[in-house]
Amino acid sequence: MNKLLAVVASSLLTVGLNGQQIVNLDATVNGVGTPISINVPAGCYSITPIGPSAGGTYTSWHPWGGVNVGCAPSGLGCTQGWTTLFYVWTPGTAGQYGGYGFSATSGQALANSTTSTYWVPQAGNLNFIVADQAAALPGNLGGLSLRVDPIIGCSNAASIATYGAGSAGAAGVPMLAGNGMPQLGNTAFALDLSQCANDSLMVWAVGSNQANVPLPGYGASLLIQPVLFTLADLTDATGEGSLDIPLECDPVLCAQRFTLQAVVLDASAQGGLAFSNGVDLTVGS
Repeated sequence: MNKLLAVVASSLLTVGLNGQQIVNLDATVNGVGTPISINVPAGCYSITPIGPSAGGTYTSWHPWGGVNVGCAPSGLGCTQGWTTLFYVWTPGTAGQYGGYGFSATSGQALANSTTSTYWVPQAGNLNFIVADQAAALPGNLGGLSLRVDPIIGCSNAASIATYGAGSAGAAGVPMLAGNGMPQLGNTAFALDLSQCANDSLMVWAVGSNQANVPLPGYGASLLIQPVLFTLADLTDATGEGSLDIPLECDPVLCAQRFTLQAVVLDASAQGGLAFSNGVDLTVGS
């Protein structure tokens, strides 16, 4: 079979009624430079190596032409062996590796594989390769079948908005804003705080509803209620801070609502504390 026909054959997909797709990667073809791509909606996906008994074409692949090295008596822990390692990415986002390596037999490699999750921020191509360079592909054996399932369970749209007014300190009124959208799977989501006193104690207050409770001694208002918990940190040398909120592909988080406000220790502020505006966010898809 020539290379063109091999690409066509290996890229055949099985599409299930629930949006499930099976991607079959030929380890002699589908490495760096020759991915298989599937078009998917935005959302979270689980990616599971499977064998022929589950509808796949392949069980696992061998980057060293079948020569095993360094395997334990159990057949696991090889430095060379059968594997289910793959790489997945979407354009403009960071990719990730998945699968398991390396084992003495093809079946052991599959049996020890685990499911990975991957977030697709917008509709488009989801790309897959076996984790190998193009020049090494001719010496490989086998291939890899991956079942791609949408993680169902969040019809709620992600949202984020600022509200209320803060109180001034040495660098003005602290400004709190979102960095990205609070979408399931967005592990880079964060809140950014700016216009604060530098190298100062700050406290993130987290609640579940908006409020406007006057604090006359500080010339400010508490903008969240109830206060569920607080987190302490320091602003940096430029008077900025960030709260990382990595959102995993977990449907339990769907539709969860949080309100946040930051308070900064600032001798120039009324009462010695500068308050930010509020942020109201809901986790969604």
